[in-house]
Amino acid sequence: GSQVLTSLPEAVRDNYNFDGWFTTASGGDKITTAYAFSSDMTVYAHWAYIPPTPRTYTITFDPNGGSVSPKSKTTGTDGKLASLPTPTREGYSFNGWFTAKDGGDQVTTSTVFGSDTTVYAHWKETPEPDPDPKPDPKPDTPKETPIMVSDNKPMNVSTEPKGDFRITYAHDIPFYGKGKVTPDYFGGITVSYNNTEYKVSAIKVNKKKHYMQITALEGNDKKLNKAVKKATKGKKKGLTFKTNPFYIRNTDKDLIVLKEKKNGDVKSVKIKINGKYYKAKKGKEWKYDKDTKTVTFLGDNLDGGYTKP
Repeated sequence: GSQVLTSLPEAVRDNYNFDGWFTTASGGDKITTAYAFSSDMTVYAHWAYIPPTPRTYTITFDPNGGSVSPKSKTTGTDGKLASLPTPTREGYSFNGWFTAKDGGDQVTTSTVFGSDTTVYAHWKETPEPDPDPKPDPKPDTPKETPIMVSDNKPMNVSTEPKGDFRITYAHDIPFYGKGKVTPDYFGGITVSYNNTEYKVSAIKVNKKKHYMQITALEGNDKKLNKAVKKATKGKKKGLTFKTNPFYIRNTDKDLIVLKEKKNGDVKSVKIKINGKYYKAKKGKEWKYDKDTKTVTFLGDNLDGGYTKP
């Protein structure tokens, strides 16, 4: 005759829920204590997969003799940091973050972490200046005007997370004058979303408060454009940047228009910046030395100088 089981054992498997015992490995009838067996039989466990919960990790920054802020950051669910802080230490230059105080592997925004980790700043001692510098053997030899670090180009490119997007752009740009600021003035702006990179085709810039909103991506995906526009809207969500002075030198004569008085003094100065002429403010942004025939640029917007031929 038929027989039934008085109880059934529970099965356990990592990352799976147990769905019960069945008559076949796939499909079949479910076995319960009411199931009537008429012969010896093998029954099979059925399982339902449970995806692991994505994890983030805390990365602690040990300045290793210096100071740093913030002291820790949290990775994304991909195990990567969006950015790394730059520590400071008097008398030393920063050589990067590493996995050990001495030696170890260098840590970048491409490093994938699998647990909470402490990383360490590495330093290179900066030599002290010579206390008794030697005099210039040719003190009367005119020296060439030093060129600004940015050389009127965007710089300090890094990636910034905004909601579901990771946006890469230059955080420092040269002064833009009266011209329209476009993505090209930043050297190009890219947006990464779902492992796909998109090029930004249009932005809205607040020149006074130095932040911008992305208004369009190449590809004309209306839903994606709307989402990235919302993620970068307003002062709190907008992409911030700062401006460096636009540097002018003698080789930029094609960019400069000087208006002179009859006595040889310079009355006004215009510089072509970002495709449009910008009229510099006398006294605040430039001054003229009649003896050397040199215009010296001043202030936060302009730097360098130009000597009349």
